[in-house]
Amino acid sequence: MDKASLLGDAITYITDLQMKISVLETEKEMTRNNNQKQPLVPDIDVQTRQEDTVVRVSCPLDAHPVSKVIRAFQETQVTVHESEVSTTDNDSVLHTFSIRTQGGASEHLKERLIAALSR
Repeated sequence: MDKASLLGDAITYITDLQMKISVLETEKEMTRNNNQKQPLVPDIDVQTRQEDTVVRVSCPLDAHPVSKVIRAFQETQVTVHESEVSTTDNDSVLHTFSIRTQGGASEHLKERLIAALSR
């Protein structure tokens, strides 16, 4: 092969490689966009009774705002017996848990919860 033919083949090869890179980057971007978590719509159940209405909102634990607290409870072998959510006058949400602990698991619970919420 002469130098011109060799150079022409090299240019063609480089152009093909650049095209393949472009196609792969496009596929990667499309896959990334498809794999992004879609906002989960919670399951909402409304039951009207005589004088009031009960609203239950259910969503996966990982999507729930209090998931770090629940994970910390699980790590320390704490079972949530009852949970209550309320609001305060200063626009805060107060989430109260009634828990059962096993074998002194509550001794360092506050420190573990602070560590879990700090992550």
